[in-house]
Amino acid sequence: MVQRWIQWSFFGVVLLGGCHYSFDVVRSETLCSDSIDNDHDGLTDCLDPDCAAKSECSGIEACGDGIDNDHDGLTDCDDNDCSESPVCVGKENCTDGVDNDHDGLTDCDDDDCAESPVCVGKENCTDGVDNDANGKTDCDDDGCKQDLACLGPMPCNDNQVCESEYEDRRWCADCVPTCSLDDGDHFDYIVSHFLLPTSAEQAAQIGWDLDGDGDVDNGLGGLIALAGSGDATKMQSDADEMVQNGTYILLGRIIVNQWPIDDVVAVQIFDGNTDATADATEDNLTGSGQALIAATAPRFDKLCGSLSDGRLLSGPGNFRLPLPLFHEVLYMTTEYGWIVTAPGGSVTETNWQHVIIAGGWTQATIDAELLPEMARYLSLRYKKDPQSNLADTIRNQIDGRCIDTLPGCENVVNGEGDCMIWDENPNTPVVTTTELKCSWVSSFFRPTVDMDGDGIPDIFPIGVEVSAAVHVTISN
Repeated sequence: MVQRWIQWSFFGVVLLGGCHYSFDVVRSETLCSDSIDNDHDGLTDCLDPDCAAKSECSGIEACGDGIDNDHDGLTDCDDNDCSESPVCVGKENCTDGVDNDHDGLTDCDDDDCAESPVCVGKENCTDGVDNDANGKTDCDDDGCKQDLACLGPMPCNDNQVCESEYEDRRWCADCVPTCSLDDGDHFDYIVSHFLLPTSAEQAAQIGWDLDGDGDVDNGLGGLIALAGSGDATKMQSDADEMVQNGTYILLGRIIVNQWPIDDVVAVQIFDGNTDATADATEDNLTGSGQALIAATAPRFDKLCGSLSDGRLLSGPGNFRLPLPLFHEVLYMTTEYGWIVTAPGGSVTETNWQHVIIAGGWTQATIDAELLPEMARYLSLRYKKDPQSNLADTIRNQIDGRCIDTLPGCENVVNGEGDCMIWDENPNTPVVTTTELKCSWVSSFFRPTVDMDGDGIPDIFPIGVEVSAAVHVTISN
C-alpha cells in the first residue's frame, strides 16, 4: 500500500484504486517565511494574521488582525505595507492619497474610511455628517475649506440661485468665480508627457464627473479602443513621439497671486509652436526652453478656479483642446471643461504632475471636427492592411452600412451617395463621415451626458492627463 501525505486545507481519508491517501489538515499558516500560502486563505507569510505573533513577522504589518503590528499608527488596510495584500486590494486605503476602490472618493472622504482611526474625528467633506461634532458639516466646516470637493464655483439650488452653503455639484454659470488674465503673475508650462486613455478602464481613471452624479465621465477610451488594441497603443506611442519631437506642443498657463494657496486663479491652455529665434540646440522639455503660442490659438479662453497646496481645481468653462489623435493633431472645441489635479498630482511654480483636462464635445463638434479626421484615418488604415481585424470591422460594419433610424440619418440610403460601398479606387475614401455618423459605431462617440437636466444628452465626455509639464518661457 502506498501512503502519500499531501498538505491541503481539507480533511478526510479516501480509498481509490487500493491506495490510501491521507490529507494533512492545515488550518493555519504554519511557516511564515516560505512565500507559500500554507492554509490557502489567500494570505501568505506575514500578511496572514496567523503569523502576527511569529518572531520573523515582528514589526511587519499583518493585514487582517485589527492590530497595528508595526506600531506606525496605521492598522491593516490603512497601512501602506498592506497595499498589495489580497484582503486590501480593491478596498480604500485611508492614507495614501489614492482612490483605491475607484468610487471617486479618496482617503477620509470615502465613506469606507469613516471608522478608520486615521479618519475618526476628522471632517469627511462629502458625507452630509458633522464628523468632528463642531456644528458644521462638509464644506461649511473650516477643515474642508481647502478640500477639492469644496473649492471652485459656488453651488446653486434648484432655482439656479447661488448658495453660500454646499449642496451638490451643479454649478450655475452665475456662480462660477470670476478671474482676470491681468490679475496676478503668469506661470507658463510645456507638456512633457501626455496620457491618452486607450481603454474604457483607463478612461475611468483620468476622467472627471462632469454632471455631478458621482460617476466619472470619459468616453474617449472607448472611442480610441474602437481602432483596435494595437492601434490604440500606437496612438499613445505616437503622442509620446510628437511631444518629444515638437510636432505636438501643448502649453499651460496659471495666473496666480500667491503660492501655494490662492482662492481665485485663471488657467489657460494653448497649442504652441517652437520659437525659431531661440537657441535651436535648447531642449524645450528641460524646464528652460522657449515656445510660442500658435497664431490660431484662442488667447482669451480661460477657466477660473482655486489653488490649495499644489492642488488645482478650475472650471467649468470652454476652451479649444489640441489632441494628438489618429496620428494628427485635432483641435477640438471643448465645453463644460475642467482642469484639475488628479489624486496624487500637483502643480507648482515650475511643473505640473498628473493634471486632468476634461470636458465634452457636442454632436455638432463631433460631426465637424472629429468625424472627418476619423474617416481619413480609418480609410488609410484599411488601404494599408485590408486583411487586418480593423479592415474586417470597416468592411462588415461601416462601409455601406448606414442605418436610417439613427438621429440625423433619416435621409441616408445604402448604396447611394456617401453610403456607397467603396469602389476600390485608391483616390476615394473607404470610410465617409456619413458612414461613421450613421452606422452602429456612432454609439462610441454620441453624446451621453445630460448637462442641463432636460433628459437629453448634451455632450460626449472626454478626459486626458497631463502626466508631466515643465516650465517654459512663452515668447509672445
